[in-house]
Amino acid sequence: MVWDSDGRCKIHVGSDVFEYDNPIKAEIIKELARNAGIVKFDVIDANGNTLTPADFPKVATELYIREINQAKA
Repeated sequence: MVWDSDGRCKIHVGSDVFEYDNPIKAEIIKELARNAGIVKFDVIDANGNTLTPADFPKVATELYIREINQAKA
């Protein structure tokens, strides 16, 4: 593991990367997804773990918002 002392969170939404000061809360994740037009999504950490709202707040981490495309019935 590489340590980073800048104390910021990086959040990837598609090809965009947003940086925030710590701590990052679930509300910020939801806002970024909404602003990107994403309704259903997973949040993945840098180790590939899927996170839930209970896992927040997070500090000094890198997160990925991954859209879930569900077939319409």
